[in-house]
Amino acid sequence: METTYIILFLAVGQPEKKNPPRRHDSPEEEKQIMEEIRCRVVEHKDYAVPGLTLGILSDKLGISSARISRTVNRRTGRNFCRWLNEIRIREAVARLSNPARTCNISEIAYSVGFGDRTTFFRAFKQMTGTSPRDFCRSIKKIRCDS
Repeated sequence: METTYIILFLAVGQPEKKNPPRRHDSPEEEKQIMEEIRCRVVEHKDYAVPGLTLGILSDKLGISSARISRTVNRRTGRNFCRWLNEIRIREAVARLSNPARTCNISEIAYSVGFGDRTTFFRAFKQMTGTSPRDFCRSIKKIRCDS
């Protein structure tokens, strides 16, 4: 009986752990945070940093990873990695479309922040519906037909 009392006391005596209530940013705060994120990633060209993560961006901006993630999700409808890859692919498309380009597909992949060709090719095809090689061929064909 004494053992039961001690166990019951231990169970009752433990305070229940509760997470503090989550504070959500106002739409105006969210807009401002997203602009800071966009400015850092796009304007400062942090998208070109291979291995850019929420943690690295968080350290650079002084904004928590969770807050960055939540803001990007709400403002773009995409998670951080997908949003970042879309920025990288848009830049790759622009570079591949440049008639004066002097670098190959792999060099462009690395220059826009992809750490390897496979990831770049997969993301490119997923977002454009074609491979980088086929995209370049179609660009050349369009130029020749013009």
